[in-house]
Amino acid sequence: MKANIKQLFEVIGTISIVLSLLFVGYQLLLERRMAEAEIYFNRAESRKSDARTLIESEIYIQSRADQWNSGWRPDYWNDELETYVSIQGISTEAIQIRLIRDFISVLHSDSLYFQYRQGLFSDEDWEGARAGIKGQLSDPLSRVRYQNSGYPALRVLVEELIEEIEDGET
Repeated sequence: MKANIKQLFEVIGTISIVLSLLFVGYQLLLERRMAEAEIYFNRAESRKSDARTLIESEIYIQSRADQWNSGWRPDYWNDELETYVSIQGISTEAIQIRLIRDFISVLHSDSLYFQYRQGLFSDEDWEGARAGIKGQLSDPLSRVRYQNSGYPALRVLVEELIEEIEDGET
């Protein structure tokens, strides 16, 4: 009888140790995900800060506008965008500022999407962020900036959202 009780306590003790190790492993996994997301977030914030500095630099904006006026265009620029900015009456300087602001938006969206994929965002919070990105994709300049972002995971999301927009889904 005493041997059975001793074995029972040993089994309970072993199960307790295994469960505590599983808990510690899960905690380490979460902490790693949070650290990766924080690094990703900080990198994005640093790049966004640099871009905001460019917007505030009249010299930089004017030099980009001068390049634009001499015929330079980003690789993704096309006749449709040229027509859009012409119809909208967007000045060369405003185009440069828009391109930088859209770059900032892309960085922000990519950071949010990374955090969501890491499981650090609730589905409800992500749906709000996703709706915001979808709203930005309604604008041709923003859309092309997102489509040419260089962030493969974000581009997949962007293509999904564009398909929803074109199918008329809200």
